[in-house]
Amino acid sequence: MNKSSPRASRDEYFQGLMSAAEEAAKFIERKSSEGLLVILCHIDCDGLASGAIMGKALMRMRVAFQIRAIKQFEEATLKVCLGNASVVILTDMGSGNLDVISNIDGSERVVILDHHQPMLECAEKFKGVHVNPHFFGLNGASDISSSGIAYITAKSLNPLNVDLSPLAVVGAIGDMQNKNEERRLLGVNETIVKEAVESGLLKIERGLMLSGRETKRLHEALASTLTPFIPGISGEEDKALAFLTSIGIPVKTGHFWRTPADLTKDEEMRLLDNLTAYMASKGIAQEEIMQLIGDSYILTKEQRFTPLRDCREYSALLNACGRLGKYGLGIAIAMGDRSRETLDEAYATLDIYRKNLAMLIEGIIQNPSRLINADELVIVNGSGLIPEALLSTVASILSSNYVKPLIAFTDAPEGMVKVSARVSRTLADAGVNIAHIMAEAAKSVGGTGGGHDVAAGALIPVERRSDFLRLVASLLGRR
Repeated sequence: MNKSSPRASRDEYFQGLMSAAEEAAKFIERKSSEGLLVILCHIDCDGLASGAIMGKALMRMRVAFQIRAIKQFEEATLKVCLGNASVVILTDMGSGNLDVISNIDGSERVVILDHHQPMLECAEKFKGVHVNPHFFGLNGASDISSSGIAYITAKSLNPLNVDLSPLAVVGAIGDMQNKNEERRLLGVNETIVKEAVESGLLKIERGLMLSGRETKRLHEALASTLTPFIPGISGEEDKALAFLTSIGIPVKTGHFWRTPADLTKDEEMRLLDNLTAYMASKGIAQEEIMQLIGDSYILTKEQRFTPLRDCREYSALLNACGRLGKYGLGIAIAMGDRSRETLDEAYATLDIYRKNLAMLIEGIIQNPSRLINADELVIVNGSGLIPEALLSTVASILSSNYVKPLIAFTDAPEGMVKVSARVSRTLADAGVNIAHIMAEAAKSVGGTGGGHDVAAGALIPVERRSDFLRLVASLLGRR
């Protein structure tokens, strides 16, 4: 592990990260002739994208490999993989499990490509290869995601892998790394965007960020927009249609339905002004309303009028596949499968995913007993309602409505509780590191936790849930 000086410039940080990626690439290339390579990736968009990027890179090397998507790091799974593989590549996981990984036989054959906050106290003990932006003064929640780490590693294996840059952008968007004041990708992500644009694979359009910019009928796009969540409109196509009609924006040109991409600049401003007034009347903060404006990243080589054309839609599709248990489908799409059968299944999965999320959000908002606005934080009780796989997405959507930290929980197998926590970038910059809080509180009650400074999670015993929430509130109070 290499650490940069705190005084180092951003360019030096980036060069340090690139050097680490090159080291990982050399290790993978050297070991690739010794047998099977296994990629273990997380099930969310960033995880599936990073797994697919490494899969495409290994495919081009003509080496034997497998990709497995898992909900969270599993010691038993890693042990089994190490028993069969010359190298195991962990993408979007591993940095928060260095204590466990370091004690596994064969861990020197593990490559970690992750952007979560690492266990620094165990970093020197790990003898494998570890690429993580936090070692180089970069923030894994905003500067680069795991798909970005996978991309720069793949490009170190072969410069021709620059054509995988759009998938790294999709992963970063799925990880909500454009959730900043400018609503665009910054840091190392911006460098990757530039490479994709210069390669003719990507174009950027700034404006109203409705879901399905190029694919959905205007009222469907408005109803499908979940970030930010628009109470009374998100998930309600008839009400979205009525809203557009009431402000004089036509949804058809002749006999043809219009999409958000068909809006004129004047119509975009009229829609934004009216949405702003409507959402403000519902108590939504201006900062969150402004999530409606930002950069849209358009994949120029993807077919027009499909969800794969817009990186935001693409990321939602991968998230849908992962969260609804269709991991292989998501990886197939990310690795380039464009067969009619595969696309139809993926699009249907995305529709189901969005409808489920809209119903869950509305169900929580309409039920005060599930949404507790306490002194230090907002608590979302998803027990018996929110599926474990959808908890983090629900937490991200709901957190956009609050200045306070938000903690959501739901049931998990074997007597455990899944927790997902979010804080604003403003609070994180002021010193509230939710990853540290989750890790400390979870460990105190016999669980595990970690993540990013703005987004983290935990897995705790159900009988210690109240103790855990009290401890989190106390730790937040101290911050």
